[in-house]
Amino acid sequence: LKDEETLEDILQIDTGDNFGCALLLSGRVQCWGRHTHGQLGDGDNTDGEVVGPNGQPLEGISEIALGDAHACVLVEGRVACWGAGESGQLGEGGRAFSATPVPVGGSGAG
Repeated sequence: LKDEETLEDILQIDTGDNFGCALLLSGRVQCWGRHTHGQLGDGDNTDGEVVGPNGQPLEGISEIALGDAHACVLVEGRVACWGAGESGQLGEGGRAFSATPVPVGGSGAG
């Protein structure tokens, strides 16, 4: 959590395989732990805040769900995922990993 945030700011938390993410009341997500496949969603494989394609914090998130090495969020009625994608789990039609959220099925995010 950032300095100004406390445990009371956490709305939801989920864990994957050696990583976790917390959805904050602000609509932002913070992730920590293993980052071998970009599953922290911060764009550069360091513990931190999930960012959109523009490198700015992704806001307006209402739910998170984590798999083994990937994560998905519901943001403003659309789904976006990041992390490992070798089995197509990011839902964008490819098989590569992504260190930032990508739209599921072209739904768009951030």
